Amino acid sequence: DHAAGCHELAGAYLAERMREAGPEQRMAVVMLMLKACRLGHGPSCDWSRANNAEAQRSAILAQMVDPSLPAEEQLARAVELADSGAYEKARNTVALLMEEQYEEAEWLLGNWFLTGKTGIVPQNERNAVILIENAAKVGHVEAAKWMGMAHWYGRQGVTQDRKVGLNYMKIAARFGDEEATLILRSMLAEPERQRRAERARQMAEAAKQQRSLFSGWLAALSSRSWSSSTRTGISASQRSANASWQRHQTRMDNLYFNQRMDYLTGRSTACNYSNPYC
Repeated sequence: DHAAGCHELAGAYLAERMREAGPEQRMAVVMLMLKACRLGHGPSCDWSRANNAEAQRSAILAQMVDPSLPAEEQLARAVELADSGAYEKARNTVALLMEEQYEEAEWLLGNWFLTGKTGIVPQNERNAVILIENAAKVGHVEAAKWMGMAHWYGRQGVTQDRKVGLNYMKIAARFGDEEATLILRSMLAEPERQRRAERARQMAEAAKQQRSLFSGWLAALSSRSWSSSTRTGISASQRSANASWQRHQTRMDNLYFNQRMDYLTGRSTACNYSNPYC
């Protein structure tokens, strides 16, 4: 609602020459001059009278949202129009806002291209990424988060590049976005997570090998005990005692192995030195 501001924006469009400007820009000039005139700006009133601006007002509003309104209000109305089937009016409004380099318009249109928007645009991932990237580069938080995740995981047709993804997430976090800050923290911790996961995998493999060796040793011991008892004619009670001992050793082996796995997976914080797997 600043008269001089409306007049200057209209002047920026006029500088491109009305004949070379698109229809949305020409309509914007008329509406901006009319608003500046209503706010008491003399030169805008002179231009409006000379160009019969008031007579064009109704026709313009039939084709697009009033471009003299705040950009966020124009965009909100464009979304309502698109959802209600007024496709051309919604498209004209968003096109003008993009001409004015309004990043919210690029973010919106990028999302429409992602899935396709009936009556507005077909689905086109390439166009979607270009628009969302443009919005992200000028500091649009949601667009920066989207680009960060797309590059981190290599999705939506975006090449995986975790360094680029990290940089985009830093842009979003720099604006104080809580979600972006948490995601960034997780991204920065990823190398350490991978190192720990690899260490746990190696330790689990080592424990598996140790268990195999220990089980082989028990089997050999049992075989020697049985062979000895056969040769010496050991009594039934002694054979029963040997069998009990073997069952005990098997239970202890399972117990030791489970203790080791509990330690590796974080369910336990200690592994006794007497445990052969520790």
